[in-house]
Amino acid sequence: MARHVGLALAGSNSSPDTTEAEALLGDLGERIFAAILCLSTGLRTLTVRCPPCDATHAAVAPRYERLSSLIESALNDNNLGGTTLRYLELVHLAGYPRSLRRADMDRAVSYVRADACPGLLLPPSVIELRVSAVTGGWCNRAITPNIRHASAVTNDLSSSLAAFCESPRWTLTELRFSLLGRRPSGGAAICDAWLSQQARNLKLLDICEMEYHWQDHRLRSLSYLRQLEYLRIPLQLLASLKELRGGLPLHQTLPPRIKTLHINHPSLPSAASTPFDFATTPSGIAAHLLLLPVRNTALGAALCDFALSCQRTHPRLKSIIVQGKQLPVRGAVNAFVFHGDQLRELRDAFVSVGVSLHATDES
Repeated sequence: MARHVGLALAGSNSSPDTTEAEALLGDLGERIFAAILCLSTGLRTLTVRCPPCDATHAAVAPRYERLSSLIESALNDNNLGGTTLRYLELVHLAGYPRSLRRADMDRAVSYVRADACPGLLLPPSVIELRVSAVTGGWCNRAITPNIRHASAVTNDLSSSLAAFCESPRWTLTELRFSLLGRRPSGGAAICDAWLSQQARNLKLLDICEMEYHWQDHRLRSLSYLRQLEYLRIPLQLLASLKELRGGLPLHQTLPPRIKTLHINHPSLPSAASTPFDFATTPSGIAAHLLLLPVRNTALGAALCDFALSCQRTHPRLKSIIVQGKQLPVRGAVNAFVFHGDQLRELRDAFVSVGVSLHATDES
């Protein structure tokens, strides 16, 4: 099983001045790799190092065009079509590791487009796509892959949703995102628009690892995801502090068929993972820490109200998980999740309606 495959930067995006010999030599690696893939009939998972692109000019990003066209031709060939990548299930489009990047490449993130090599997603058996640091959407409207599960590491939720949800002909049942960076470049309304494209299909939505810098951006489309059964979501995307304190009814914001609800508290930077004095804490982190007990109290009240109605409004709900990160902060109340009487009250309220509640501190 091939796990890691490295190719030189794509040579198929040649300039008008490129000679025929130069073009042939430039995409030689892609031709060889295409031949290897056509012969690897038992391949089930594939990781391809993709040419990095500039997130601000994603539309002109380099792609493996020759590799894509050769795989597409093989799939349509009468002799090769029945055996080419017939068992391939998962394609991972990975960025370049730092050790292999040129000096002028972004040192922090190597962006990859979801359509860096569309031909690899055409085999009917391919149902899962993973993209590292995804940027940009799906430009090739003529190609509709059979992808059901998509995941990405991203610092821009809206552009990542666009990459997977832009084409209404995609039928996605699972979406997973690990969020990086300080804040989304697109607002919640844009995210809602893309999620709505898959409202009839999604059964799992997993959004994790949001940092404290991100502002509250409630996703208002959650209640329209009528097939969704599993939801992991940062608190900022579920409800703002103002909405929680104002009595926002959770039963009106959650998907109606949900079985498991997993709420994440935002994480702090790695520099804050060791003991530090509250008095000398950077102002942004300090403000976040001061609001934690307030957020917990407001979330606890909203969950108590939800327990009274969830059996009627969300009869499939079986489990609620509230997860935070316990940090040794001197001089501050370290209340990342529920404790004591509040936790017992919440557990009793949900147990009475057949729902388990777990509150965890992740150290």
